[in-house]
Amino acid sequence: MTLDSVMAENWAAGVARTSGFTAVRHAVELTGICPDCSPSAGSSPRY
Repeated sequence: MTLDSVMAENWAAGVARTSGFTAVRHAVELTGICPDCSPSAGSSPRY
């Protein structure tokens, strides 16, 4: 899945700027249930 990373990049740059950090690296981890695995009415989710 491709995500627009501008918001994450701007956030990391702001944190670095306000905290005085340099050579900042970051990672973003998203978790959730995809639409195919989401429970439909009356069924249990598949994990």
